[in-house]
Amino acid sequence: MGFRTSNMTPQVLRISAELMEKGGNLPELYRRSIVNRSYEATQFWGIGLNNLEKKDRLVWTTLTIADRKDVNYPGRDDADLINVLSSIDGADIAVIFVEQPNEKVKVSWRAQPGFDVSKIALQVGGGGHAPASGAEIDGSIDEVKSKVLQLTSDLLESNSN
Repeated sequence: MGFRTSNMTPQVLRISAELMEKGGNLPELYRRSIVNRSYEATQFWGIGLNNLEKKDRLVWTTLTIADRKDVNYPGRDDADLINVLSSIDGADIAVIFVEQPNEKVKVSWRAQPGFDVSKIALQVGGGGHAPASGAEIDGSIDEVKSKVLQLTSDLLESNSN
């Protein structure tokens, strides 16, 4: 979405032009769906950005249930923060860990071209495609983080050889 991913094609642009010719307000749709954030979502981002970590070409952050409650964020997702992390210069892969009830953690990956994070997601019961994947994994936030960061570091290492 937003005409920024590698699956953008001339056909998508033609369809978008047709929608605009029929009265579709694409700038307004883009603003509402991609740009606008609630106050609570923005506060949630602040916590995630404050928790940001980096090792070599990997960046990640963690959001807990307590964080969500502290800012009264109603969702169980990352408020689309993963896409902000994926824009960090020098990071080939971004990961976000979002604690869920009942000892589960939602994990999202975003990768630069040339890295296939779907391989990691599939290993832990998730799915997706090469540049964007996710999974919900059983375990504590610390257990899941340790396992996922190791798998992701291994992928980065294997791509550099």
